[in-house]
Amino acid sequence: MPDNDWREAVLKSTGVFEEHETDLALMKLLVLENKPEYFYRYRSGRDYDLNALKDGYEYLSYPNDYNDPFDARIFINKEVAIIPALNKYFNEKMKPEFRQIVKYLTGHDKLDIFGGRADRQLLKKQEINLVIEYLH
Repeated sequence: MPDNDWREAVLKSTGVFEEHETDLALMKLLVLENKPEYFYRYRSGRDYDLNALKDGYEYLSYPNDYNDPFDARIFINKEVAIIPALNKYFNEKMKPEFRQIVKYLTGHDKLDIFGGRADRQLLKKQEINLVIEYLH
């Protein structure tokens, strides 16, 4: 893999860009294999900076102590990132008995968190069934 392609691969492994296929193991592997050999950080030389250097750890402030409130702000589009990952997880872990119930109630083999409230999904299915019956 060329030098900077691993960063693109890490982004793709989040599942946001490619059909919601989240691969946390690949993400971890890519980051660990490509982490820099050295990490430079300029510090003021206060006691806690020197203690961190002596004891082999890096001091980091809490995000709520940053001078810019947007420095640590993370914006996540739940419809794109979180809900598909939850759907994948729940559908992989779903027991066959529960899958049968989901299929009976919704008409689908898989649970769809993004589909909205279960009662509304059931009403929608019933409306579709009524239209189909009317057309026959």
